[in-house]
Amino acid sequence: MDMQQLVYICTVAEYQSITKAANSLYISQPALSHFISKVEGQLGVQLFDRSTSPLSLTFAGEQYLKYARQILMMANNMSKELADISKNRKGRIRVGFPFERCTYMLPLILPRYRKKFPGIDVQISSCKGDKLVDGILKGQLDFAILPFQNNNKKGRDKKNEMNLATRRIYSEELFLVAAKNVVRPEYLADGNPDAVDLNKIKDLPFIFLTKGHALRTFLDLLFDFYKIKPNVFMEIDSNVCACRLASAGIGVTIVPAMTIELAKCDAEVDIYSLARQPVRWDILALYRKDAYLSEAEESFFEIAGEVFSQMSFLRNHRGNSRMNTETG
Repeated sequence: MDMQQLVYICTVAEYQSITKAANSLYISQPALSHFISKVEGQLGVQLFDRSTSPLSLTFAGEQYLKYARQILMMANNMSKELADISKNRKGRIRVGFPFERCTYMLPLILPRYRKKFPGIDVQISSCKGDKLVDGILKGQLDFAILPFQNNNKKGRDKKNEMNLATRRIYSEELFLVAAKNVVRPEYLADGNPDAVDLNKIKDLPFIFLTKGHALRTFLDLLFDFYKIKPNVFMEIDSNVCACRLASAGIGVTIVPAMTIELAKCDAEVDIYSLARQPVRWDILALYRKDAYLSEAEESFFEIAGEVFSQMSFLRNHRGNSRMNTETG
């Protein structure tokens, strides 16, 4: 058994297709199919059930995959620790971001990071938060930068959740964004003209992200906490699109401070805090508890924290003729 065998079997299990796995591994489909048959012959067990579509693991295959991922993680940990010992600042880190957070954060982090670690290849993956967490648990990502991690999320394997560790990067406020004059005075929080009362705005037409996004999970829990059922009339996959739709009067939305910087809405908007006390969430680095964090990875966390903890987000609440500086 060698590392190539482990990688090939894990890749086929991930794609549930020999053809797709072969494309990912840059080898031919017949060569990979022959390789798998040879491994199964050597082991004396069938790893994949070829009668199903998509391809599925047998019980023996499930056991193989469990140990293969552990071995690959241990090999990756060893490589990173030995590199730290030798002070050899070469290698790679595999980082995950949600789509729009990558657009916003990476250009501010990467120049400083490359200056410190020019020999480190930073490989970026962008997708939904739940997919990023899955990639971490499967050893496909070293870590991901994600807002808010709910350890009690329904439908997620509790055992896998226990394998995750987090590191706080910075804190960020969430805002209600609406077209000018959509939010009437009676919707405002008592004693604070800069904030809305969640219970009073529940019947407004909300544009939410689809299930699986970190923000959607956070907002579902927020409204559940206050025993409020918001009027969700549209679900999409982009915070920026939600923000721009709200500015066009299609509905209202709740987005993080980052999105307001990215959206650059054409029309004037009103921007409100979500309660008398700002509603914030933490931006976290997630990684496996059994992973060795190299100097290169630790420095990525530190640089991200330095950049965003010290950054001031200037808010022009145009609909209310107010300016507000908020440290994110």
